[in-house]
Amino acid sequence: MINHPSYPEKDEEKEAAVERARASIGKGDYDVLGNNCENFVTEVLTGKGRSRQAERVGPIIQMAAATFLALTDPDECKYKKKIWSK
Repeated sequence: MINHPSYPEKDEEKEAAVERARASIGKGDYDVLGNNCENFVTEVLTGKGRSRQAERVGPIIQMAAATFLALTDPDECKYKKKIWSK
């Protein structure tokens, strides 16, 4: 059971959550950072989608991708002189 202070408690709030869930069917493709299961649950229950996991992991993934691109394509790296001039 998910328990959070901002989740619906009253019947009308619960009905609104069910309507938000129904309205989201077929809406958007799954995206691990921007449209994941945590986003879905918080949007359905609170009306505002949020994924704390993605918020924490997103910058790490972006940094890893930028590092990968910089190492595989030195022309795209603004620090290429420092890295490849050794």
